[in-house]
Amino acid sequence: MDDMTNQQKQMLCLEIMEKLKAQIKNKDAVRDIGEAIRLCRKWLDTRADVSYELYHLLDGEAHGFTLFQEAETDSRMTAVWNVLIDAAAYICRAVYEGHGAKYFPEPIELVDEETFLRCVKTYEEVTAGRAADESI
Repeated sequence: MDDMTNQQKQMLCLEIMEKLKAQIKNKDAVRDIGEAIRLCRKWLDTRADVSYELYHLLDGEAHGFTLFQEAETDSRMTAVWNVLIDAAAYICRAVYEGHGAKYFPEPIELVDEETFLRCVKTYEEVTAGRAADESI
């Protein structure tokens, strides 16, 4: 993965989000994931500044990926939420950087290449686990 460009990494994060969306059952969460996917695609296609909207979907006070993740009781689904959060946060950081931000919201400040690597690794683990569950 060291040879991937930032654009390729962001595209992979978007693909991961699109694939994991089908595993979420809560209709409000599905709506928010769909909106995050739309915003990420808008950034990747046009370089529009979607940082505020995307961050709000990640860590909004009334709703957000982190609230859905914290409410989850199934450990596998918690891991799915962790992947969704990492993927969206990785792209969100790129949006902030792409628009010259000098300061980031604290959770986005922590996003780095390790976030991307953890996202991919955990995605592989949760999808491997799902395939194993379905073959039983």
